[in-house]
Order: sequence, then C-alpha cells, then structure tokens
Amino acid sequence: AVVFALLAAIASGVLVSIAPISIALGERALSFGADSRRAGTSRRTSVLQSGFVVAEFALALPLLFGAALLLNSFLRLQRVDPGFDATGVVVANVGLPSAWFAQQDSLQSFWRRLEQRVAESPAISAVGLALAVPPDDPGDENNFDLLDHPVPSGGAEHVSPWNYVTGGFFRAIGIKLLEGRTFTVADSATGTPVILVSRSWAAHYFPGERAVGRGMISGGCTSCPHTMIVGVVSDVKYQGLARDGDAIYVPIAQVPSTVLNVVARTTSPAAALRAIRNAVASLDPEVTVTESTLEQRVQESLAQPLHWSVTLTAFAGSAVLLAAFGIFGLMSYVVRQRQREIGVRMALGAEPVTVAWMIVRRGMRYAVIGTMLGLAIALVEARWMNAFLFDVSGADPATLVGVGALLLGVAFVACWLPGLRASRVHPVRAIAAE
Repeated sequence: AVVFALLAAIASGVLVSIAPISIALGERALSFGADSRRAGTSRRTSVLQSGFVVAEFALALPLLFGAALLLNSFLRLQRVDPGFDATGVVVANVGLPSAWFAQQDSLQSFWRRLEQRVAESPAISAVGLALAVPPDDPGDENNFDLLDHPVPSGGAEHVSPWNYVTGGFFRAIGIKLLEGRTFTVADSATGTPVILVSRSWAAHYFPGERAVGRGMISGGCTSCPHTMIVGVVSDVKYQGLARDGDAIYVPIAQVPSTVLNVVARTTSPAAALRAIRNAVASLDPEVTVTESTLEQRVQESLAQPLHWSVTLTAFAGSAVLLAAFGIFGLMSYVVRQRQREIGVRMALGAEPVTVAWMIVRRGMRYAVIGTMLGLAIALVEARWMNAFLFDVSGADPATLVGVGALLLGVAFVACWLPGLRASRVHPVRAIAAE
C-alpha cells in the first residue's frame, strides 16, 4: 500500500507538471524582452487554469450529492422500527454435530432441556429458541402456495422468510400476538403442521380478509398435509431494516435442526450468557457457543450503510476543499497579476467594494459553470444511486438544490477573500511597484 501510494504521488506530480511545462516552453520566446507591466497571463494559460477550476466544481458536486443522499438514507434507516426492543436481549448460537440429526428424538430432547435449564436462571425473564434472529437474518426462505388464492398454472410460487422457533421466542424478543394463538406442546412432529404469520404477511396475501384458519401448501409438497395458519403476530424485520416485515414461523418441534439460537431477555447480559454457557455444557461439554447481543446485531445491520456514507462523505469533503482552494488560488493569482490595473482603477475613483465584486464575479462565473455541469452529472448518477438508498429518491430535488447552494457558498467565500485583498490595494504603491 505504501509503495502504491508513493507511485501514485509521483505519477500525479508528473501529470500535473506536463501542462505548465508545455505552456512555459511554448511561451518562452514571448517572455523574453516582454514588458512586465503590460504582459500578463496568455489566453491559453488563462483558459487552462479556469478549466481546471470548472472541472473541480463539476466533479465535487456529484460526490457531495451522493454523500448527502447516503447520509440522508442512513439517518432514515436508523429511525426504522425493527419490530422489537433490542435492549437486554442476548443471543447465543448453539451448533450440534451433524451426527445428531440422525437421532431426531435425542435432538428434540436436547433443545427442550436446554430451553428449560436456561429459563431456570434468575437473570433471565424470558427465553426461546429460533433458527433466525432479526434484523438481518432471514434464516430459510421457503416457497408456498395458498389454498384460497393459488398461483396461476405455470406461475412461480410465493417466497417468504421462514423461521423455526419455540413459543418462548416471541416473549423473549417482544413480538406480540395479534390474532389467534401461539405454539403449544401439541404442535409436534406428529401433529397437524401449523404456522404463525406476521401482520405484513397477512395483509399482503389476505388483504381485507382474516388469515387465521387459512391453509397453504408449503415447500411445493402437494402430497404433504396442508399447513394451517393459527395466529398472526407483529412485524419484525428479517431481511434488513430497509425491507418489509413479511415472515412465517414454524414450530421447532415439527422441523428438527442441529443449529439454533438461544434468545433470552435479561437485565444482566453477562449473567445471562454465563447461564446459557453452563446450560449447554451440562448437556454436552463439546458443543460450541457463539455469543452476541441483539443490540450488536442491529448495529451490524447498519454497518455497511454507515461505511459507505462515511467513505463518500470523506471523498466529497476532500473534493469540496480542493475546489475551494483551486478557485481561491486562481483568484489570488489574478489579483497579483492585475495589481497594477487594480491600482489604476482605484486611482481613477473605483470604490473598493466595486473592485472586490469584480474579482468575486469572475470567480463565481467559473463556480456556476462547474456547478451546472456537476448537476448534469449528478442527474445521471441518480439512476444507479437508487439501489443504495432507503426512503429517499436518487434525484431528490431538495438535496440537489442544497448541495448546489452549499458548493456555491463555499466558492463565494473562497472568491471573497482574494476580492477583499484586491479592495485593499494601495493605488500609489501598486503603480510604483510596477
């Protein structure tokens, strides 16, 4: 990385030197014998300098626009209700050796005893088991077809996140039962297949109707017993905070699994995790446990949007500073080159404010042209920015106007400082110095 940075710095130095060297060599003959009081910067040099400044603003605006959109999207994502209270909820992922799967009775017994032993801890107020833990873990995604609203012949079946849980999971994570019932001990592998669905799922597939009591064919198995919806629960995000709250819950007793999460609500996370470790070790000392908290999982789901927001904001900030220094340097150079002219103007009665505005107008002309070009680039950028945004349009007009105004405001300050210096030029000293 250091070698690459060094080579990039050398290459950048060579590239930015090519233009001034070529201009200097081309104008060498003109420079010899020229009267420094009359010979200023050539038109070619002036166009090149102003072109660089325009390009800086044209490239800074799309970066600033993208950073503002990502930051706005991230702030909106932070305010999304995940459907649960993550405070005081610990998660322990428990993985059993694959050999356990062949012993389904022992497998179910292990999970049942583990949940019971963890629940005995005084540090834990509610505990449950689940295959998937929100907000960014859909677990399995399964296809299904509704008996009352079957898909057309040859059409693709519906697909939803499919979580395998115990009844205690809903209490531990804070999911509310809205209609029907939750799982009971009767919902076993030998009983009728039953499921719970989320409120969003029910509204999606049974709009204006009652979902409880309806049947479906799950997993495309037409020869299997029909699965019955026995309850509707509140929404929880399983596919990320930006997605909907569709979810289907299946009793763990009906589908064996060798990997599950112990989810427990507690006032002491350290004590709760210790209790879970002890409970697992008492049943099988060789079983591994991976620990986390629900708050950590929520933060992890925001990590990538935050990363891109910070990264693009850093690049945008650098681009804005470069544009500001570029136009400040150019206008400072103009003031130095035109110092004698400014002195003459002021000797003939020009007001300092008029002189300052002369410099500001020239600099702002470059800034406005660059900003307009940047707006055009930003509108093209908006087409692919939509894929990275949540609840905000890639062509959001308020953001576009805001970043344009900010960039022009920075340009005005950068131009006003050289203009202020020009307004303080002493006429006699400027002419005498020339």
